[in-house]
Amino acid sequence: MKPLPSYAVFLTLIFFQTVQAQKIVYSQPGKGDFNRVRFDVIAKRDGKILVLKVLYTGNPEQIREIYRPPSGPNNSIESSTFCIYDSSMRITTEKTLPLPHAISGVHFLAYGEFFYIFYQYLVRHTIYCMAAKVGMDGEFIGPPVKMDSTTIMDIHYQSQIYSVINSEDKQRILLFRINVHDEPTQVRTILFDKDLHARHTSNLLLDMEASQYLSEFSVDNKGNFIFIGMNGRAKPHDEMQAALFVQPPYSEKIDPMYFVPASISVDNVRLLIDNRNKKYILSSFYSQRPEADIKGLFCLVHDAEGKMEEKKIITVLPDSTLRAIKKEGISISLNDYYIQDLRMRTDGGFTIEAQHLNINPDRELVSRWNYLPGLKEGVATEFAFYDPYEADHYYPWKLWHQLGPSHLNHFTYSSRGTLVTSFDSAGLVEWVNVLNTTQLDIIDVALGYKTIIANGLLYFLFNSHIRQNTFLTARDIDAAGTLDTDSRFREDMPLRDQDRHYLYFPRLAKTVDAGEVIMPCRRGGFVCLAKIDF
Repeated sequence: MKPLPSYAVFLTLIFFQTVQAQKIVYSQPGKGDFNRVRFDVIAKRDGKILVLKVLYTGNPEQIREIYRPPSGPNNSIESSTFCIYDSSMRITTEKTLPLPHAISGVHFLAYGEFFYIFYQYLVRHTIYCMAAKVGMDGEFIGPPVKMDSTTIMDIHYQSQIYSVINSEDKQRILLFRINVHDEPTQVRTILFDKDLHARHTSNLLLDMEASQYLSEFSVDNKGNFIFIGMNGRAKPHDEMQAALFVQPPYSEKIDPMYFVPASISVDNVRLLIDNRNKKYILSSFYSQRPEADIKGLFCLVHDAEGKMEEKKIITVLPDSTLRAIKKEGISISLNDYYIQDLRMRTDGGFTIEAQHLNINPDRELVSRWNYLPGLKEGVATEFAFYDPYEADHYYPWKLWHQLGPSHLNHFTYSSRGTLVTSFDSAGLVEWVNVLNTTQLDIIDVALGYKTIIANGLLYFLFNSHIRQNTFLTARDIDAAGTLDTDSRFREDMPLRDQDRHYLYFPRLAKTVDAGEVIMPCRRGGFVCLAKIDF
């Protein structure tokens, strides 16, 4: 497998127009009901694409779009099938994995010659978190390993309580569970090495401001457990509205740090770890007070080793940017923009991608300031589950804003633009630009985009309504922030080789090689995979 290019390549390569033609290849549609089947891409090895296909239990109407399954018991998996696809997306190997019935919380971590499957399952009143080591041929390597277990009496709404995350270099694996129902908040962590040897276990309490809503769980290459806390509807000039929590490896305590200036209010704080330069980068949109209009971006560059002074930067987006947004026919207000992804460069600089998102008819249901404390218990009776599959994306109708099945088809989800901002290593703005990425759908999972680095450019793949049909389109941006330098793509032109009978889910795509992604899509009532090469 070719190594994936670093983001530094995006800033240094010169784009040549003599690039290979973009190409799409489809797999055969699966036979299972779309609402019950999910494909998860594990890895690409020797030109072959390894995929796990799972069949969920439960009523399809209760499950809704399977790519956003509910947190209740219907999130359990009936069967798991390991598939190997060739370069033409034909299945060459298909075998059922010997996993327990009704498992949940399944995800993967791939190494050179094997991968781990992490999963959970319930036996009476005990939930087990397990890890199975599997070869690239789909054969188990030894028996599954129990990572941890928890016995609870009220399991009516529980399906998964553990989360497993890993460091960028894959040498540290961290299991954690967080009890958000009781006060103070209880945090249990177990730090493993790459061979799944438990190195440290801790049981911690969070009894402080900004510990009501926890997010952005990460572990760096040193083994530090890092996450963000918010205290819901912050009061004006509340210095304790947001905190950065860090648990050092082998430590029995969590070090908190309030980081938001008293003069502003923030929400949707995103975390980016710079392992190379040993920094944590935090960013959010900000306003002068809660529920006021968004004014710009707030960034904090925090030295993980405490050797350098923190750099707090408040960026008021210039009028020229707002005029550019208005020129594109996109809402001039920043109130409906949400940070989707932060992208690191090897020189310490980074970019922030934010997307305009809205829901009709009732926008107030998902106001960015509407944390709705009562709904956090709907995540689970006692425990909050962090889904690593969508760690790079934030949507205001998810998490504590999640709509129940009774709201299905009652709302229309829309997006009008994507804002891209480039910062240097000190957090100072280099350039700002906006892409017209207009989207509209009654299926919220069809909204969003996937970014791909290829040909020295950053491509945005998203669905667009063209000639009364929905097509997959692409736009690009270069190192200087210039749009549409690749003449193969325009905002009003579908990708080549595209079949209009497919509905694509770009934000769920997985990068498997340089300039190559696997994207789930739907044809009729069935789900399949599309391989897209740039």
